[in-house]
Amino acid sequence: MRPMYLDDQGEYFELDWLELPAELLSDVFAWNEDYQWIVPLSMEERASGAVRKAIAELDERGLALSSRLCAALGIDEVEYFSEGYLREIRDREHLRQVHLGEE
Repeated sequence: MRPMYLDDQGEYFELDWLELPAELLSDVFAWNEDYQWIVPLSMEERASGAVRKAIAELDERGLALSSRLCAALGIDEVEYFSEGYLREIRDREHLRQVHLGEE
């Protein structure tokens, strides 16, 4: 599955349509590929310590990529959805809370 961009009108676009820098696109596609093994896992499997650690690390990368996307697109915010936790993650502190089960 390729990463998609959902605009504020509810329209999905493939990222390469946005004319992003090649290095940023490459980093997003690499991150997306690294995440794919988590997608088919059950919630029970995702709850194991090693998988939760991998999800948190991937989401850290995803949040950093979101910031880079904002800069490249000249926008204030990109909503980040964690495929591992199946929820939106607002920022690194929110990720920490979700990862620790505090939210």
